[in-house]
Amino acid sequence: MNVTKELLDIGFTEYEAKVYAVLVSGDLMSANDISKVAGVPRGRVYDV
Repeated sequence: MNVTKELLDIGFTEYEAKVYAVLVSGDLMSANDISKVAGVPRGRVYDV
């Protein structure tokens, strides 16, 4: 199952889905790390 696709299907935006999927991976990360892993601009990580 692709978590990001499932989140998109229930109404998350693309950035929200990507950031959420990284956050639930269980690792503690800074916003900068989340940005790199999710492929989302760092400023948008704070918005999400």
